[in-house]
Amino acid sequence: MTRSYATNLRKGRIGSPGLNKLEAIANAMGFPPALWFGEEGERVENEALLAALEDGTAREILGEILKLGPKDRRLLLGIARQISPTGGGR
Repeated sequence: MTRSYATNLRKGRIGSPGLNKLEAIANAMGFPPALWFGEEGERVENEALLAALEDGTAREILGEILKLGPKDRRLLLGIARQISPTGGGR
């Protein structure tokens, strides 16, 4: 991909670069090309996460969780699943 192509893409002169160009850009930036296109399930998950973060309590809980180490996070996840109405607590 040429420098002029990248400039035209950045300035919006090229509206749809095509799959080959997107793959080249992704590879040059060091991430998998699939990140350009989320699977339907991923989009739904991301939307649910964004909606949850609008809730102040959920946002505060996440802030506290981020202070924990991996072992404590897994423990907390197990507890959350036990008390969840749709989780594993039966």
